[in-house]
Parts: sequence; structure tokens; C-alpha cells
Amino acid sequence: MRKLLWLLLLVVPAFAEAPWVLQPQFETRLAPTVHVRKDVSADATVRLFLQVYRIAGPRIGCRLVDPADLLTLSGSRGLTSWNMRWPVLTGDDLQRLEAVDRLLAPQGISVECSGPSLDEEMVNLAGVERMCRTSHMPATIPYDSQTGWVGYYQWQTQQMNAYDQQAPVPQQNRDHVYYGLMLGYPDRAILGYMQYDSSSQNARTIASDIPFTSYYECGVPSFNFLPDDLAAVQPTIKAWGRLLQAIYRHPAMVRLDADPAFRQARRAFLAIDKEPDMGWWSDERGRLGMWSKDQWATFRAFRDSASDRHEQVFQACAPRLTELVRQDANTDALLQLCNETAATLHVEALFDANVLYRWAELGYYVPSGPHHDFFQAAHDAHPAFFKRWKEPSPSP
Repeated sequence: MRKLLWLLLLVVPAFAEAPWVLQPQFETRLAPTVHVRKDVSADATVRLFLQVYRIAGPRIGCRLVDPADLLTLSGSRGLTSWNMRWPVLTGDDLQRLEAVDRLLAPQGISVECSGPSLDEEMVNLAGVERMCRTSHMPATIPYDSQTGWVGYYQWQTQQMNAYDQQAPVPQQNRDHVYYGLMLGYPDRAILGYMQYDSSSQNARTIASDIPFTSYYECGVPSFNFLPDDLAAVQPTIKAWGRLLQAIYRHPAMVRLDADPAFRQARRAFLAIDKEPDMGWWSDERGRLGMWSKDQWATFRAFRDSASDRHEQVFQACAPRLTELVRQDANTDALLQLCNETAATLHVEALFDANVLYRWAELGYYVPSGPHHDFFQAAHDAHPAFFKRWKEPSPSP
């Protein structure tokens, strides 16, 4: 890291010292006092983002439009970390980032470059305070955002010490608990991770699959949880999905998404990662015209064929699945039937808990047939668990 800073000093002579965004705890000097904003509404978030974008410009500002950053910018959580790498930063880029932090740091928000690979990181003090106030995790230390950046860095030290002293957390889980809290994950998702044993034949988790978290390609803000914890994590899933939906459908954001300079900047940014895992990325590359017709067709086929294969298996075993649910069979028995049916039919389709519950969700919208029968039986057997499918979901 020290070598990196010296190289930047040579490349960026305009700075008398290393740029603030590359210095530890730079916020304490940039904003000795803060006036923290606590309005997490979509309108307030869009207004603030557009201020940031005007200062940052398309090259840097287009990075901050993704779901991971907007959730943190809103104060819905305290941290965006391990997101995606900055491009090679020029002197102008660093000056723009400093100007962004001059705007944000007095409001209790900072954007920085973290680690030798210059990963982007964002902190929101109001979000940190909210996470500490709403979490019931053992040994969580309260944080008051009015103590500002000095108080935040003191709280960090106190919080890590508390994990050791008040409620011992195994070393391998300590960072997971801390970052889970900062990233806004529900308590049950964090605790479920520590209980989860991936080597067990009974290991099953469900991905949160939050609406609009893949609208722009990024380090998707999502979490996995144990099947029994759905009711506990659902408030977070709904709140984040509704906020992102309102942000991306805001007229100002719709206009920005169509702006040629913004779109070109997103294309340049995404081109840094030329061959991402097809199963992970969003379809933003298709929206931006970065795929050839063959690539677009391949992606669609990849996504659609997996759905078709699962549908084929589900149709074949749906009556038996419904019968098992009515007999109060557990999830493992249902998955075993699905996967055995796939093997019998010689269909390449793997069922896990997430896939199975999606078929139950589909059954709510299908008025008749095996999907609906399965949903109705599952809902009758586990009404609290399947409550979310009695409520309308946000439109994509």
C-alpha cells in the first residue's frame, strides 16, 4: 500500500500529500462535525445521488448508481464494501472523489478506495446507527451518529472488543458478524450463517432474491438464510426492494439511465470485466447493447432453459410433492423427490430450497393446475412461512 501511495504522488503532483480518499480515517479531518441526514426516502436519496453525480461526472458517478451503493447512500444500511473495483484512477478522478467527499462527509457519508486493489467502499453513519439500534445480536454496541467520524472509529474498536469480551464469537465468525451488521443483513441471516454446515446432507439455504438488486451489475446486496427464517428476514427484503424500485422508477433516474454519456460510462466500466460468470451478471449488458445477438441469445437460453428443465421435473412429480406436503414431509424429502425425478427423466436440473419455494410462489399466481395445488397445500401446512406469497410483489 505504501508503494502504491508513492506512485500516486508521482502521478498526481497536484496533491501535496496522498489524496484524502486513500488515507485512513480521512473523514475525521475533512468533517470534524457532522449534520447527519436520516431521510431514507427514495426522493431524498435521488436528490443526493444527483448532487454527487454532477460533481463526480459520468466516469466516476456511473459507479455509484448501483443498488449496493444506493442502499447505503439512503442510510438503509451502514456500509457498501467488496463491491467492484474502481477503474485506474487519474488525477482528475481523485480530485472529483475528494470533492464528492467534501459534500458527503459533513453529512455523515464517505466514499473511499479500500486496499491495494482500490475497491470502492461507502460508509453512512446514519445507517450504522440504524443497524445498531435495530439489531438484537449479542454484544452489539450502540452508536450515535452525532458523535461523527471520530465517534465512528472509536465505536469500531469497541464493537470488535465487545465480540471478544461480552459474547465470545469464534474468530472465524467475528468479521462475518461485524460486516453482516454493517451491511444491513437481518439478525437471523447472520446467525443462520454461523449455524449452517455446508458439509451436511441437510444443508439448505435460500437466497434473498431482492427485487431490483441486479438492475445494474454490481456486487449484489443480498444474503442467504435458513428456510425457517423467512418470516424474520422478509421485512428487510421488502423494504430494500420497494426502495430500489422507487429509486429506479424516479423520473430523474429514468432520464439519467437514457443519457448517452451515462450509458457510455457504464459500458466502459463493465468492459473492465469482459467475461463474467454468465449465471451471476444482470442483463444490463444486454440493455446497453454490449452483447451481440448470439451472446444475448445464449444468455436468454441459459436462463430460460434452466427454468424449462425445472418445469419439466416439477410437472412430473407435482402430485406426489403435494401429497408429501399434506403429510407434513420436511424440505429434504421434497427435494429428494425432485432430484430423483430429474435423474429418472435424465434431465439436468438440480433442485434446492430456493428453486422449490419459487415454484410455490408461482403457484399463487396460477389459478389451477399442479403449481396451484402445490402452493395451496404448502400454504395450508405452513401458513406463516408462505405468507409473503399472499401479498403482491413489486413489478420488475
